[in-house]
Amino acid sequence: MSARLISLVTRKRIASANSFNLMEETKLLSIQANTLDIFPLNKPKRILLALADYFLYFIFGIFIFTVASFPLTRLAVNADDLEKQTNTNTSAEMSLLYDNKLLSQEVAGTADFNADLAYTQKQFVMGALQSDSEGNPFYVFYVNKLGASVPELVEKYKIYDKTPFFSSDLASNGLPKFVEKYQNEFTPLLDPKDSLTEEAKSDYSAFSSSFFLPFYHALFQNLTTGEGLKADDPLLGYRSLVEANAAIKQRLDLALIIACYATHFFTGSILFILVPLVNSKGKTLGMVLLREVRLGSDNLWILPRGERALMSVYQAVLNLSFIPFLPLAYFASVSNLFDLPALDIVALISLLFAMASLVVLLFHPYNKDLLDMASRSVVVTDDDYLAIEKARAYGRKS
Repeated sequence: MSARLISLVTRKRIASANSFNLMEETKLLSIQANTLDIFPLNKPKRILLALADYFLYFIFGIFIFTVASFPLTRLAVNADDLEKQTNTNTSAEMSLLYDNKLLSQEVAGTADFNADLAYTQKQFVMGALQSDSEGNPFYVFYVNKLGASVPELVEKYKIYDKTPFFSSDLASNGLPKFVEKYQNEFTPLLDPKDSLTEEAKSDYSAFSSSFFLPFYHALFQNLTTGEGLKADDPLLGYRSLVEANAAIKQRLDLALIIACYATHFFTGSILFILVPLVNSKGKTLGMVLLREVRLGSDNLWILPRGERALMSVYQAVLNLSFIPFLPLAYFASVSNLFDLPALDIVALISLLFAMASLVVLLFHPYNKDLLDMASRSVVVTDDDYLAIEKARAYGRKS
């Protein structure tokens, strides 16, 4: 009896009774009766396998980052002391703002920048309603500190007053008055027992986002450069404090980046190099769980160890798309995850690569992704692999 030949076929071939056989590439031709047809893993299961390896990496990665990589890198850079120094610098910054009347403190002895900034805005509006420059941080900084004239400050008002909230009429202090509508709406702020109407609250919020906050941000930018301040002005120290905190942040960010890439390398080495090399069938952990195996598409044999190791390069590139999320437990908000270009740009490129691999898988007749094509391999079920081994044993016995 002649040995039975094994061929890899698509389900489409069976449906159309097409006699094409992938084994033509290796000159193994046989009549259909002596051929064992092996089907590649169907598309849903092939996608599930890709996702299984993908998310197993993520789970292991977060665990390793949390218990080892990040604590070790923090220890290496003495992160606790750096953070204490940041807090000290920030406290000194706030003190400079309070002492120089650029920020009004709502509750004495309690420094809360967001609450105090809202209170500073309220003081500014109340001052504008009463033609008083005392609570006006812009007047204090540009006129008192930088020596600008009041008309020059008025021109700055015009840059940010797009709505407009201010009229062309000037108050007794030389600064613009509110438009009559807003004058009437905001007047209840002068009475602690009174409150704004719903319409006034909406306009007050619009005033904050479109005028006060952008103007205050510009003030901070000028303050950070220190340009125009007198040589003996204590506000010059603000720039040094900002620069010191920026340097500390840069060092802490670098430690975070190193921890992320160290985690990526270590996790990938375990899941996609060590596990497949130790496993007799070259399976990843996802393949073990889903009972699937990767074979060479030209001979349906288990891939050699060297090729298994090379495939880890593909997995390393693919899993980089998860790298910004490894520090997830350490960030107060998701937006902070995307504040490190050294991680984010690499992750974006990796994500595009993963999407391209998915598109290839969806349209390939043998349900292959880019890894399968590069390694000239195909994924089949454990049952199909067992059938192949039986057929080979049957052929040897005959």
